[in-house]
Amino acid sequence: MSTVSIQPSESTYTNKRIDSEKFSLPMRDWLYSLGFLLSYSLFSLHFPLGYLLVPVFLINSFVKNRYDFVIQVFLICGRFGFYDANSYPFKFDDILLIVSILCIFLLRKDSVLKKSFWLVLLYIVILVGFAMLSEESLAIQFRMMRRYIAIVSLFFPLVCFANKVFDIRTFYKRITGYALIICLFYIVDCAIFNGWVLLPGLPIYGPPSGSVYDHLICYPFSMIFPRKYPYGVYLLTFMIIPIARRYFRLTICQWVIILLAVLSTRTMSFMGGLIITYVIMIGQGKQILKYGVFAIIFISALYLVDGAAGGKLRVQSTVNQFIALNEARDEEDLSEFGTGRMAQIIPKMDVLIEDGRLMTGFGFLHPELTTISKYVIYNPLYIDTSKAEEVVTGVEVTQVQTVLDIGLLGLLIQTAFYIGLYFIIRPLRYSEYYLSVLIAVSIFGIGGFAGLCQSDGVMMVALSYSVVLLSNRKKYNTDEKQKTAL
Repeated sequence: MSTVSIQPSESTYTNKRIDSEKFSLPMRDWLYSLGFLLSYSLFSLHFPLGYLLVPVFLINSFVKNRYDFVIQVFLICGRFGFYDANSYPFKFDDILLIVSILCIFLLRKDSVLKKSFWLVLLYIVILVGFAMLSEESLAIQFRMMRRYIAIVSLFFPLVCFANKVFDIRTFYKRITGYALIICLFYIVDCAIFNGWVLLPGLPIYGPPSGSVYDHLICYPFSMIFPRKYPYGVYLLTFMIIPIARRYFRLTICQWVIILLAVLSTRTMSFMGGLIITYVIMIGQGKQILKYGVFAIIFISALYLVDGAAGGKLRVQSTVNQFIALNEARDEEDLSEFGTGRMAQIIPKMDVLIEDGRLMTGFGFLHPELTTISKYVIYNPLYIDTSKAEEVVTGVEVTQVQTVLDIGLLGLLIQTAFYIGLYFIIRPLRYSEYYLSVLIAVSIFGIGGFAGLCQSDGVMMVALSYSVVLLSNRKKYNTDEKQKTAL
């Protein structure tokens, strides 16, 4: 069995800032990451060569570079805008879930890992308990509940790096390389292809694109500049701590690439999540004030530019929604807030309260498979009446979705669980890495992205937790390694 032994932190290194160096990677690493991501795009477009190349890359990475292997596995299982969840007869995140459960039995656990394991187990037992209170069958509920229990994927990287040295600085650089290339994919898809080629799984204002190699949805150089949802650039979340703690600094060109990719998402909750988390992680009053003033000026400028551009950046519409919210007179006015998100929420919360399930939720209802008549409603607040008949689940605000699933009590337990995980690793070096990802994912969830009830968001949090545990091992990460890692 593999050994993972965690050592306590030494305050000298916990929040230590060092002289930052310019971010760079060897050309072979850039080309390798690019090769995998292009193969992943082919795979997502259902091009036969992609089915061959992706496994070849995974096998090679497992043999030669576990950093790449772990990142690639999480990219595939989390989808991150490359393909739609229904594109294949099985779900890759389910495979990771099963493998991660098996990994638990392969690990020899020290005190920190034992506490983590028992807390995760308790959380899953509680989720099952909530499910048993529901009128829906457990078989149907598990299809939705598995998104919550994706946290067990934290055990997968621990086994992957069994008997291997883990250098957190190397991880930072490798995942930053992947993130920057995906940002380039966003720019190319948005500004050049004007479609869905490199990231074919990104939605077209709601439904998946359906772009495949023999029927590409793209209009090259047509100046359409379609909105690109932020699933792929979630990886920027893993760069917040390295940049905030000045472990490396990006070049102007790299910042421009990130800025253009983020702007192409036109998603304020995502942009806000990155900025707010970064400011929190800086942890210095003067810096927070400086970046706060900069953010106000930048958003004000974007508001004016967006107005001149006809609202394509969606900044003006977002601000105007808050103004309209203050003037809302009735339920219909309120339903328009959050790009119609309140129209999703209001009728479902009404049923939740009327049914006396505000504290425990409906259970993990499935938007398509649940057929219990009392939980199928007609939603009069939708503009599109063809979608008015629906199950009382499936809202974009992930915190509200959690309340619908497991109630206010469940939301409190979920929050306590993730905070509990933080307090387990708080004495360890780099524990703030987990905290930064947790905060960002939670903020994204307000806009319906990632969140703690979606597989991709939970897997991101799980990966950050694994990184903290791996960077604190005694046996394979020597003190000298740790001192030079950052």
